[in-house]
Amino acid sequence: MGNINRIGGFVVSKFWYRLWEKVPDLTGLGAMVIATVLTSSVLLGVRELGGIQRLELMVFDSMMRLRPDEGRDPRLLVVGITEEDIEVHGWPLSDQVLAQLLGKLQSYQPRLIGLDLYRNVPQPPGHEDFLQQLKATNIIGIREDAGRVGPPPSMPPEQIGFNDLVFDQDGAIRRSLMTFNGKETIQLSFSLRLAYSYLESKQIQPTTNGSGQILWGQATFERLQSNSGGYKRIDAGGYQILINYRSKANLAPVVSVSEVLSGSVPREWVKDKIVLIGSTAPSLKDVHFTPYSPGEDENPMMPGVIIHGQMLSQILSAVIDGRPMFWFWPEWVEGWWLVGWAVVGGTVAMFCRHPVILGLTGTAMVGVLVGSCWWIFLQAGWVPVFSPMMAYLVTGGFVVAHRAYQAGRQQQVVMKLLGQNTSPEIADALWKSRDRLLKDGRMPGQKLMATMLFTDLKSFSTISEQMPPEVLMEWLNEYLGALTETVQAHHGIINKFTGDGIMAAFKSRGPID
Repeated sequence: MGNINRIGGFVVSKFWYRLWEKVPDLTGLGAMVIATVLTSSVLLGVRELGGIQRLELMVFDSMMRLRPDEGRDPRLLVVGITEEDIEVHGWPLSDQVLAQLLGKLQSYQPRLIGLDLYRNVPQPPGHEDFLQQLKATNIIGIREDAGRVGPPPSMPPEQIGFNDLVFDQDGAIRRSLMTFNGKETIQLSFSLRLAYSYLESKQIQPTTNGSGQILWGQATFERLQSNSGGYKRIDAGGYQILINYRSKANLAPVVSVSEVLSGSVPREWVKDKIVLIGSTAPSLKDVHFTPYSPGEDENPMMPGVIIHGQMLSQILSAVIDGRPMFWFWPEWVEGWWLVGWAVVGGTVAMFCRHPVILGLTGTAMVGVLVGSCWWIFLQAGWVPVFSPMMAYLVTGGFVVAHRAYQAGRQQQVVMKLLGQNTSPEIADALWKSRDRLLKDGRMPGQKLMATMLFTDLKSFSTISEQMPPEVLMEWLNEYLGALTETVQAHHGIINKFTGDGIMAAFKSRGPID
């Protein structure tokens, strides 16, 4: 047994020496470095080309839905044109119905009225009454630049805002276009016009800093760039911001046109409020996808007037209440964020060799990544989540795969070397005990029954004297090779060669009492 242990230790030690001397392979650190560089380069390239944008937007939408709902904005009221209103008053609503609606609302003394309806052509009867109502200075109307739909002809430019919406590639609305440069002047959005008029009455005026950012009250409006957050190469023309939605379905009280005309709306719901009038009927198709849509089965789309209300509420809450605006890291910081998680993934895979420990540590680190991004999101920061997670998992997977490949190659070499002197069973036993052999050079003791075989060639000295050395060696090697194959075929191990003979050991088939 002692000889067997010495042979095992010698053979395995020799294997490691030959492996590192002759096999051009990577060390664990080398594999980690290469995996980090390769994974980071590929992911940064794919990310720069927009290949990960959709996935980052899906994560953004999920965090938006999970975020606590902030509830109603007490400054707003929405008058929605419902399916029931269309059945009663027809579509489009006549100028007479709108004149009555505006007159009723004005009697309740609202601060502002935002009319999110196209009125560039008359809708008789009652056109003159409608024009008379539009003379009020607290009414803001709309136009659409994309569809070239003009505003009500009687309204001055300072009471008109564009209601164009910005759609992402998946059709969802996550961005708000606040202003853009027109042919002669800067054009303001519908929500911005309403906010400007409301805040002007409170003597809160906007300014700009050296970077061109809008500074307004307590808010700095972070201008969206083409590569901000999870976006890549988007059209960021004009002054765009990321919409910080306030609530999924509870932005403000919503009443119908018929309820206002019947006088059933409480006066305090209107007095000193900003009243938005627009379509909420699905049949009018002024409904759009938002970050909340994937979580809704029955009503996944949000009416346009509610989206404009979200934009308006965001501006007012930021300027007056200090509600945070979305902010983003510089692009170079996002790059190092990705590389850093690739390094973490490779390091964890390199040092955590036990599958259970690797799995638990990996899960914990993914939790740290997601948790930190979630905490940042609650502070109104949008940083990449999916791309650093991919960097962590791919780099770690590369290191684990390399380690498995390396172990497989090592086993092949060991089995080949051991197979020259032992049976496959012995070689397999030595491989399974390789950690113990490498640590202290011997295998654990075992009590077993063994049979020893000694062979010797009769009159070998006389024969060797009569043959040339080269012929003798060829004949002897052929003989010893055949003898070795026979021993191994019977599950034995060659303990040593004794010139023209061998010493072999065979394990007994039965246990020892």
